[in-house]
This record gives sequence, structure tokens and C-alpha cells, in this order.
Amino acid sequence: MNMPLLLFVALVGAAVGGLVARQRKAELLRLNEQLRQINTALRRQAKMESYAPCLSFAPNLKDPVEEKKGCKGHRSFTTKTGEIS
Repeated sequence: MNMPLLLFVALVGAAVGGLVARQRKAELLRLNEQLRQINTALRRQAKMESYAPCLSFAPNLKDPVEEKKGCKGHRSFTTKTGEIS
């Protein structure tokens, strides 16, 4: 008499476990897609910043000549009259 009850409990447990696993899978797929979008946006932002690393929208209180000398990717052009940056 205990065996059919045990089988019934096992069957219910397996069904509930399967449903929970399916819900978790759907949630993981949704989160993975969100993370991919965030990662793509961050890569795009980093790529844009690498093109203009000296570009800043904040007020600069430092010496602009010294600032540009230390800036990565900064190119300066020389002419007959002097340096143009």
C-alpha cells in the first residue's frame, strides 16, 4: 500500500521539478539576451571613446597644453609657423 503512494509523490515531484526547470530556462534565456544587449552597448561606447579619448564634456581646469601632451592617441601637425593640435 505504501508503494503506490510513494510512486504518486515521486511523479508529482518530478512534474513540479520539470515545470520549475522550464521556468528557470526561460528566465535564463531572457537574462542572457539582456546581458548581450548591455554588452553590445558597452562595447559600442568603448569603441566610440577610443576614437576620441581626449573628448570631454566636463569643464577642464588643467593646462590644455600639458593635457594634450599626455593624451593617448593625440596627433599634432606641424606647419611652418609652429605646431597645430
